[in-house]
Amino acid sequence: MAITHAVTFGLLEGSTGVSTTTNVDVDASVKIDDTLATGTTNREYLVPVDMERMKTLLLHSTKDVTVKTNNAGTPDDTFDLKANTPIVWRSGVGVTNPITVDVTSWFVTNASGDDARFRMIAGFEPTP
Repeated sequence: MAITHAVTFGLLEGSTGVSTTTNVDVDASVKIDDTLATGTTNREYLVPVDMERMKTLLLHSTKDVTVKTNNAGTPDDTFDLKANTPIVWRSGVGVTNPITVDVTSWFVTNASGDDARFRMIAGFEPTP
């Protein structure tokens, strides 16, 4: 059963701009939706992501957080998420996948001074 991810990109300056939404059908998805207390260091989430099969990705936090993949000390990828400034990616738009290797664990640190709601959603094509 397909899951539909609606991916929206846009830019607006005054009354001039554009916003487009593309529906991406995925076979499966994984999610993280959690609130991290301020001062949380390297909270581990065991949520695997197969970067070769990934078709969509969202990383979002309500406060500034640092997200690391696979290892808190020597991560494969590090994302310094700014509050309410998501990373949104979908395959087929000519932009490089922000995940460079398969992920087994996500490590999130919240030193913002306030609790943060962290969300990750990744969608995948069917297993070959």
